[in-house]
Amino acid sequence: MIEALGLIGTCMILLAFSCNTERSIRIFDAIGASFFVAYGVLTKTLSTAILNVVLIGIQAFKLLKRKGDA
Repeated sequence: MIEALGLIGTCMILLAFSCNTERSIRIFDAIGASFFVAYGVLTKTLSTAILNVVLIGIQAFKLLKRKGDA
């Protein structure tokens, strides 16, 4: 079950690389990072959890900033 979280996160981030729009890339990357946060917490790998919390914050900031620019 725990490994599935990491695999889903990996698939979402790989899917982000196949996207054409910046918005889609950021959304899929944030979703993948969310799975990695759960994975990091459950496996007690603090570095994985912290990195991905920061990445989610960056993606959210960039998405909100871009929305304000449009």
